[in-house]
Amino acid sequence: MQTLVVYATEEVHMNKPKVPVIFRYSVRENDLFAVLPTLPAAEGCSVMYSHVGQHSEGTDAYWRKSRPATRVEFADLYRELCGVYGDCTLVLRSRDCAAYRKERWAP
Repeated sequence: MQTLVVYATEEVHMNKPKVPVIFRYSVRENDLFAVLPTLPAAEGCSVMYSHVGQHSEGTDAYWRKSRPATRVEFADLYRELCGVYGDCTLVLRSRDCAAYRKERWAP
């Protein structure tokens, strides 16, 4: 069994923008994906990322029907996202909030 260890130090991350990420799993679709709730997307949608297809836009209703992914499930996807967003600090979150939507749709 693999264990995901996330290390964060002020020195490493002090100048990088923070990007919240929510990992979800849709049992019905057998789909593991990450939601990036603050990245620009159409109203009622969020930017999502998965191994296959990578970045896409999906409805908030779709990912809200899924369950939170476990750390074991999302470990590989997290490492992949760290490579894509190497200039940012990924902040693991368990749920969406109104502040993310406000930031996403701000002009």
